[in-house]
Amino acid sequence: MSPLSRPDRRYVEVEWEDAASPSLTEVISVDDADQHTVKRIVTRGWLVDENDSRYLLAAEYVGNNEFRNGTIIPKRMAISCENYGPQRRRKRVGTAAKELGPFPLSSAVASNTESAPSVETNGDPSAPRSDVG
Repeated sequence: MSPLSRPDRRYVEVEWEDAASPSLTEVISVDDADQHTVKRIVTRGWLVDENDSRYLLAAEYVGNNEFRNGTIIPKRMAISCENYGPQRRRKRVGTAAKELGPFPLSSAVASNTESAPSVETNGDPSAPRSDVG
């Protein structure tokens, strides 16, 4: 079986507000209705189609530019639609970062603290440091 090629669609994250409602079997009263307010939702997927009124996202790509598990989000409910995921390039980790081990931040902070010039020395490395005991 050959690997899937990438679809010719953007992968996006849509932040939107959905109406919150009780489940089908939940009994509610008028007094309880105020508890069911708008919910902020984040949906990620392939942007299969977009028009003036809605976004159509799909969670699964199955090949031949076909998708499954669609979500239709009315644009009037959308807060933002941004590129997400595969378009983002990750920076490669250099060999120096790999040599620091599993906790590079604490090692880097310790080594930078020891060699950083203090304000009292005005950057002169030969001057005695006031922060070293």
